[in-house]
Amino acid sequence: MGKRKDMIGKEQLRSLSRIAGKVNSVNLFSPYLTGHGYTQQERMLFAKGDSELIQVRQEQNHFTYVNHLRPGDKGGFINFLAIRMNNGVTGFSIDHYVKAAKVALKIYERVAKRLSPGGVKMKR
Repeated sequence: MGKRKDMIGKEQLRSLSRIAGKVNSVNLFSPYLTGHGYTQQERMLFAKGDSELIQVRQEQNHFTYVNHLRPGDKGGFINFLAIRMNNGVTGFSIDHYVKAAKVALKIYERVAKRLSPGGVKMKR
């Protein structure tokens, strides 16, 4: 029996879980949003055009978001990227999620490098 394309193995699932834990533990939304054409309305509220009003929240030591103008557009930073990589469609494939996780990890590493005092590596 062949493997379905949208299935992932245990190791890839563990890897995605580790990546999600890292990127959601740091507020990547603020630097990403301000660097990608979103206007900060309030401390944790960002707008872009007529279709995005992003509220960032910190809950139980991780950051999530909700787009008040698009039902279903919510979750962690990886979800945020995956939805935008899928042209705003909230139902995305595991492939979109994996690609978004890789992008999120690169963003995390750039932000961590900037925040790390004296070049000391942050925990992975």
